[in-house]
Amino acid sequence: MSRQYPHALGLSHRVLRFLIGLNLLMGVLIFALLIASLIARTWVMTALGVMPTSDNGSPTLGMRSIMVIGIAGVPLMHVVLSRLLAIVETARDGDPFVSENAGRLQRIAWSVLGLEGTV
Repeated sequence: MSRQYPHALGLSHRVLRFLIGLNLLMGVLIFALLIASLIARTWVMTALGVMPTSDNGSPTLGMRSIMVIGIAGVPLMHVVLSRLLAIVETARDGDPFVSENAGRLQRIAWSVLGLEGTV
């Protein structure tokens, strides 16, 4: 069997490692934004484009809800990316058709279903 793309698995491995780190970073940043919106509500909401008035509780609550949903999606996305990375590693080792990959695909499917619920 000829390998037309010999560096594809190595590139996939590096991209998935980068995406795992980026996902965790985004979770931390969204969490920091949520905490900042609780501590310095006026400053954060003005920076996000919501003018502070006495009756704008609904946009603020909606924005905080979106932040919570974003934080809830981080562990689900981590499951997807880490399982994909494990599948790529088995392919790099030469045997992608191992029984553990079937379980990994099932976990990925359940996580994607959970991500659909957060959206």
